[in-house]
Amino acid sequence: LLFKTLTMEQAYRAIEWRAIFLVAAVLPVGMAMERTGAALLMANTVTAVAGDLGNYAILGALVVLASLLSQGLDGAPAVVLLAPVVIGTAEGLGISARPLMMGVSLAASAAFMTPFSHKANLLVMGAGGYRSSDYLKVGTPLTLVVLLIIVFLVPVFCPF
Repeated sequence: LLFKTLTMEQAYRAIEWRAIFLVAAVLPVGMAMERTGAALLMANTVTAVAGDLGNYAILGALVVLASLLSQGLDGAPAVVLLAPVVIGTAEGLGISARPLMMGVSLAASAAFMTPFSHKANLLVMGAGGYRSSDYLKVGTPLTLVVLLIIVFLVPVFCPF
């Protein structure tokens, strides 16, 4: 627009409106999960189940939860929702919160199974003509590999 290589009408036609409306529809879901306590309940359940199995199990459970939350939310809200739970869990277990927070932060970015997990996925979906099932087929194995790497490597750099 600045260099007059594109008209305003051409710019409006180039916008992927489905992606914009989908992002706008997903954001209130994150707010609703936070306000109703659903995200906190999920996190508490996972930590109660995995807490007795050891540090790697609790890290794995929180990493999986962060990744699952970020499949439908953006990564940042997932981390914000889980941060108080992670810190409380670490204090309760008597371990450092650093590896748990690092794992949750990295896992929130490992959201490859849905098109609405990241805005770039939505843009590519419209332009490439992909379906949600395409993301599930390719993204599930990729997500699992990344999560395993996170669980085993984070404690190497940030010990419990």
